[in-house]
Amino acid sequence: MRNGYGRFKETVIHSGRAAWIRNRCGELFPDAVQILDFYHLSENIYCFSKYLHGEDPQNYTPWAEEMRALAKDGNTVA
Repeated sequence: MRNGYGRFKETVIHSGRAAWIRNRCGELFPDAVQILDFYHLSENIYCFSKYLHGEDPQNYTPWAEEMRALAKDGNTVA
């Protein structure tokens, strides 16, 4: 609040994936956009790819790398 929250058009919170951080940000800054950092996003992509394609790296790696590249370029996938 001391740093100007509420005076800006948009507040963005950039963090890791800790639930307590997301929860606290939601309480303190309910209208803020929360962005997961790229490292943790990559972990989530690989984990989800393993869920979709199985544990064999030959199966899950191509899809995961494609999704990471899209995310790194700022693209979204619906």
